[in-house]
Amino acid sequence: RYRARMNSTPVAGQYDLRITTRSGAAVDVEVSTIQLDPGESPRVLGIMRDVTGRRRAEEELRRSEAMMKSVLSSMSESVFVFDREGRFVFVSSPRIELLEPPEHFLGRSYREILPPAVAEGLAVAFARTAEGQPADFEYCLDLPDVGPAWFEAHLTPVQSGGGLQGALAVLDEVARRREKA
Repeated sequence: RYRARMNSTPVAGQYDLRITTRSGAAVDVEVSTIQLDPGESPRVLGIMRDVTGRRRAEEELRRSEAMMKSVLSSMSESVFVFDREGRFVFVSSPRIELLEPPEHFLGRSYREILPPAVAEGLAVAFARTAEGQPADFEYCLDLPDVGPAWFEAHLTPVQSGGGLQGALAVLDEVARRREKA
């Protein structure tokens, strides 16, 4: 890459490498380069940044997210995460496709998706979580090809950095829970 730069051959200005230090440790580096003074004696400025810790953290986050998705997909309850404006930011539900495909929920407000009576009940619960309090409510949805289904929702405020980020909702089908008891 250095020779290509010196010959004015187009080369990506930023790339990643894994290098081995004198002690034998593997280190991930991010390299940024730019050609200076193109002419008879061209020079290249290169900056190497150790990103080993960041790469480890990114990999750990990917593993953690995969584990969380696996846990959530094995649950019979539905889990929804809303931002402060009431938009769906996460959806995990074994029955959600009966209403709409999961990807149709993301980024949309609960008021756009849910029937008005259910949306109003959720608005009341959502207002309570905005005050930092958990909230519960029951509602009925008329699911296509299934008919009426009763659910119980438990909402919990999602806090981060000292402020409210939204709400976590865990829904359980009431009839299913009563059958198990």
